[in-house]
Amino acid sequence: ATGENAICQCVQRVDVIIGPISVLVAHAMMGEVTPAMVHAIGAARAPKLLLPLTQEPVTVVGAVREPLPHLVDKLVNEHLPALLTATTAKDEP
Repeated sequence: ATGENAICQCVQRVDVIIGPISVLVAHAMMGEVTPAMVHAIGAARAPKLLLPLTQEPVTVVGAVREPLPHLVDKLVNEHLPALLTATTAKDEP
């Protein structure tokens, strides 16, 4: 499923949200990100791992400019394992 309704419904059931910081900017990604999507993502209880990538006029102060492959490696190897371990431990009886 794709689109606003799919995001708004499914984001409440995920363990982790991963994406560019643009997912928190209404009308970003050439208008594809709606205010309802921004609200649903922002209000979701899931931890958010956001990459400092955007085509919007947004500057993330303090973010180091690195190539996308380096950012993804860092996300997958440093941040995601801890979240998945915490989620697995929470779900065990």
